[in-house]
Amino acid sequence: MPTHTTARRVLHVGFLGIGAAVAVAALAIAILALSKDQTDAMRIRALQAQVRLADENETQNRVSAADQQLSGLQERVAAFVNCIPELQAEIGGLSINWHVVPLDASEDSFNVVDGQQISKDCESTLYGGSGEHSPLGG
Repeated sequence: MPTHTTARRVLHVGFLGIGAAVAVAALAIAILALSKDQTDAMRIRALQAQVRLADENETQNRVSAADQQLSGLQERVAAFVNCIPELQAEIGGLSINWHVVPLDASEDSFNVVDGQQISKDCESTLYGGSGEHSPLGG
């Protein structure tokens, strides 16, 4: 028949076993939680890197589009600047001829004479085509 001391030992060993099992279970849960936290942190870092890359790509696309627009604008400005000497020469060659009939004002007339006209290239640059919209009728 077991003695009172033997029963305590069995009970004490049983509590130790249960305590050890609880400790192992807690350790396993902690390891799983830590592993999940590390996986989540890795996912977060990967997503942050993707967002940064997407932001950089969007910024590069915007800069590229702006560069293209600026380049096109610079080309147009250069084309207008190239036409300035021709326009100055044309303006310098303008004259107005008057015809006045003293006794009949209905016969009075005037016309603008354009001594020198701009090139077709400048006409196209200034009026956007073949010169149909030229104020002088090109």
